[in-house]
Amino acid sequence: MKLHERLQKRADELGIKQVDLCKKLGIPKTTMNGYFKGTREPDIETLKLLARALSTTIGHLVGDIEVSPTPKPLTVNELITQQGITNPEHISMLLGMIDLMKVWQSLKK
Repeated sequence: MKLHERLQKRADELGIKQVDLCKKLGIPKTTMNGYFKGTREPDIETLKLLARALSTTIGHLVGDIEVSPTPKPLTVNELITQQGITNPEHISMLLGMIDLMKVWQSLKK
């Protein structure tokens, strides 16, 4: 698999669009499109940025290292179910704690 195919595959795995990568990295759309089509090759600094933005390594993007896809994060309900938490009071307390964490996190910004 070539670099451009790995870029596309990784972006698809994470649900990241080219336009979002362009905005995040400050790369023109035509340049990013060239990377994804294989008509352009990123320099090493851009490759570092792409790897970081795609939560992977340069080695994976250039084909030296195989990386497992990032699993989709669980929703709160999926996590509660996975952990076998069934007591409604415990579920309510967990949801309340999550709400408090969100408020605390927003205050830190």
